[in-house]
Amino acid sequence: MEVDGLVGSLSKLVDKYGSILILLPALVWVFLFLVIPVALLASISFFTPMRGGGYTTTLTFENYLSIFSSPYYLRILLSTLRLCGEIVAICLVLAYPAAYFLVFKVRSDRVRMLLFFSLIVLFFIDWSIRTIAWYPVLSVQGLVSTLAVSWGLIPEPRTFMFSEATLILVWIQSYIVFMMSPIYLSMLKINPNLIDVAQTLGASRAKAFYHVVFKMSLPGIIIGCMFVFIMAIADYATPKLIGGGMVTIGSVVVELTATLFWPTAAALSIIIMAITMAFIYLLLKIVDIRRMLF
Repeated sequence: MEVDGLVGSLSKLVDKYGSILILLPALVWVFLFLVIPVALLASISFFTPMRGGGYTTTLTFENYLSIFSSPYYLRILLSTLRLCGEIVAICLVLAYPAAYFLVFKVRSDRVRMLLFFSLIVLFFIDWSIRTIAWYPVLSVQGLVSTLAVSWGLIPEPRTFMFSEATLILVWIQSYIVFMMSPIYLSMLKINPNLIDVAQTLGASRAKAFYHVVFKMSLPGIIIGCMFVFIMAIADYATPKLIGGGMVTIGSVVVELTATLFWPTAAALSIIIMAITMAFIYLLLKIVDIRRMLF
């Protein structure tokens, strides 16, 4: 009887707190490896930096004030945001028609999955290998330079590396699948018959596309924009390798950390995080993803 009572009590406990128990491992993981590190980062951002590196635990707002009053930091921050906005827009313009083609123009499910797999198979290769692979394509003796000379487009071999255009090209190759995948998955939920119904009821093809396909795929667009923006603003290695040492806000954080100016690096990191959260908040205000998905 005691065993039955214990089992009954455990059963009631699971019924009452089952959802919390299921979430508990994830909550512990997030608390240990996200909440605590961010809290430590935020606290360090208020420490007082020393002239030659290092810091004291005296609290100050000087780190944030120096960043927002410095033309150097503001210029780099605005330049990074501009690059992130450009790559988000370009990836969206390229990924949306590709996702639309796969969902609505490719009738065979097998062919559709084969095409989609061919787009993501590149990401089975390590990031560093994919990045370095651009050197024999765009360097002085690379494929593009050789073809341009042979076709008379340029008088002599030249490198096409180490520029902002090259950085955007490599970012497109790296991030476009993260834009396309959520759009593709959101479009798969759309019943193609809804387009025919809209046109039957008098809507033009453009209106049918906008009110059916575009609006129903907005959650995928929002999620894709989040992915690309977050990865681009945090990337510091690609601008160094491909952009010819281009300075972004991520590379500044790395340099400050390496030279032991941790409070300033922490303050910049918190600012980047705040900008990213504000961007996500604005996107979520535009579209109620939960309502449109469910």
